[in-house]
Amino acid sequence: MKKFLSILLCVAMLCAVSVPVFAEGENTTEAVVSAGSVTGSAGETVTVPVSIEKNPGFGAMTVTVTYDADLLSVTDDKVTPGEVIDGAVSTADGTKAMYLANTAEAGKIYISVIKAENVTGDGVLFNIEFTAAASASGETKVSVTVDELANESADVYTGYTAAEGTVTFESAFKYGDVDGDGEVTVTDALMVLQHSVGKIVLADNFAKAADVDGTEGVSVTDALAVLQYAVGKITVLPIK
Repeated sequence: MKKFLSILLCVAMLCAVSVPVFAEGENTTEAVVSAGSVTGSAGETVTVPVSIEKNPGFGAMTVTVTYDADLLSVTDDKVTPGEVIDGAVSTADGTKAMYLANTAEAGKIYISVIKAENVTGDGVLFNIEFTAAASASGETKVSVTVDELANESADVYTGYTAAEGTVTFESAFKYGDVDGDGEVTVTDALMVLQHSVGKIVLADNFAKAADVDGTEGVSVTDALAVLQYAVGKITVLPIK
């Protein structure tokens, strides 16, 4: 009887040690979810992909994308499925992946995906079409946080990583157009004049667009040139 009890005790101890180790290994993944690095122009749209590598197969995923709301903006309909979840829908459908994007909070995008069976394969999960502010310049970060990743059995994965991307804005601008509406008007001339005397400060690209007289620095002569161009007195700005 003692021998039998000893065997049972050994089995129980082995189970207590082995089960947690097995469970931990089963739910660990090397998956990497990342935002892409792209180049765009101020005042135009720029598409940032969110991709997955080493996909372990998931039935549920929630990610948060963080961006600078002063430089970029986006709406729900501009978050669209990529190749990995191609055909995903935002309506009730048991045969396809279903996804939802929430862009109501400036600077944050919350995205969730579910499917009855595992989504497999590496590549682009989503494409996010941002609109860049007219004053956008330099570089800004777009980061991704994986809030939850689980397989079709609802077993939650651990060990995944996330990588941020960047949007780099080209220094394209139109000389004389300092309010970003695409035209050179009397309003632009006034703003150049205000900037020249320190009443307002134009952002980087707009300050460059204000310097039209061929000499370095923004002065009253730049404002005069913009005014003359706006009313048709001259047809070419001095800098061109």
